[in-house]
Amino acid sequence: MKKVDLTMNEYFEYETVKSYVDHKDSNFRHMCAKLGCCERTGWRKVKGYKEHGKSFFIHGNRNKTSPKAIDKAVKDRVIELYNSYEFSDANISHFYELLNRFYPGEFTFSLSSLRNILKEYG
Repeated sequence: MKKVDLTMNEYFEYETVKSYVDHKDSNFRHMCAKLGCCERTGWRKVKGYKEHGKSFFIHGNRNKTSPKAIDKAVKDRVIELYNSYEFSDANISHFYELLNRFYPGEFTFSLSSLRNILKEYG
């Protein structure tokens, strides 16, 4: 059996549903209120717990990067260009305009994303 690590919220859901399933005298609506979900979702969680156990409560997007995330190689290239001599006098807004003028289509992110990249790398 594989060990399942749950986050704090996932563990709270697991323990709440487990206590409902183990103690048949407990109130289903009370469990739903405690979880903050409707009855349909409550029944889905009970069924998932009975079929899959603890692993049912693991979120599906765990350990996956966002498809919208900017690639590290692109970030490194932006930092390299920003620190280069030809762009040394440019502020962030002007640097963004220069990137779009001299490298059209290579950098397809917004000004706020550029600010976040530069803030992240110091």
